[in-house]
Amino acid sequence: MLEVVKSIFEYAEKLRGKPLLRSVNASASSPEALVVSPLVDFFCGEMDHNASSGRVPIEPAFVFRLVEGLGKRQSATAGGYDWAWVAENNKPGLVRTWIAQAYAFGSVFMVPHHQWCYTQEKSTHWWEGKPSEFAFLYKFVRQNANLFDDYKSLSDIALVYTNDNFSDIQNAGMELLKENIPFNIIFAEPSLGAGINKGEVSKYELLIVGKNPLPEKVRQQLSSFKGETIKWNGMEGLPKNLREEIKVSGSDKVRVSLRYKPKEANAPVVCHILNQDYDLEKDDVRPTDVEISISLKLLSKALKKTPKEAIVYMPQRPAKKINLLVEQDRVSFRIEGLGLWAMVSLK
Repeated sequence: MLEVVKSIFEYAEKLRGKPLLRSVNASASSPEALVVSPLVDFFCGEMDHNASSGRVPIEPAFVFRLVEGLGKRQSATAGGYDWAWVAENNKPGLVRTWIAQAYAFGSVFMVPHHQWCYTQEKSTHWWEGKPSEFAFLYKFVRQNANLFDDYKSLSDIALVYTNDNFSDIQNAGMELLKENIPFNIIFAEPSLGAGINKGEVSKYELLIVGKNPLPEKVRQQLSSFKGETIKWNGMEGLPKNLREEIKVSGSDKVRVSLRYKPKEANAPVVCHILNQDYDLEKDDVRPTDVEISISLKLLSKALKKTPKEAIVYMPQRPAKKINLLVEQDRVSFRIEGLGLWAMVSLK
């Protein structure tokens, strides 16, 4: 299959007379979908958002973290059944939660304009998203592009991906996301041309592997790793200090994504706070007051000094400084009236 896809790309570039951005219509949500990774610049396609559940799905966040491990993004949209449900029930507010989550986790969400819908009863039909429902979110991203571009997840934990261990790595990732425990994914899958970078691995305190044996070459590459390596067997196997690097008080329906800019030493760390307490009847999230506490040890991987300034950014609100409390080995801040999404820059 790779050769066929490669030949199509090369033919298109020959016709164009110059290199093109390369992509495929796929959600990077399975080993089969990842096969083309060495050939593409980004993934682009539908992802199941389970709209009929009336909740914000966490599953796409795992895919966003997965493609980030490959140095790529997912240009996401929802599936035909999702859009059909949105159209039938008129719930653009739910779609806004999908958009915010995609950007907070380092990917992008296609502008919901002329959306393909599908059900067995109606077959193909369409939903027309209104610019007034979504333009302010995309404007928010564009106005703060410097807090998105070239950022990646900040963590002390890495999941070691191989195709044979996809299920374990997916399960681990989903559980960590639910508990707001930061992690990255490093690829050790020979079929993707991915090998272990010892310098990259040395940044982590903990590696999580699946139950199936790693390739011999990978085991040799990891033999000099000075941190701890564990097989995924549930949350109870994680050291307590890593389980508590980020603490959220005030709501159990807040998702946190902590990101930094590896190529720019003086860039702030950005903490994305997503309010996923979605009210189906009101088609909006319930505002809430939250306090976020972060380990200074984790922040020190990206910041040269203890942060002294916190600025909060929220859609349709002016940026403003907020109080930053430093106590012992942690830093914390409070956000009152959190709506859909907030970003806090720490520097």
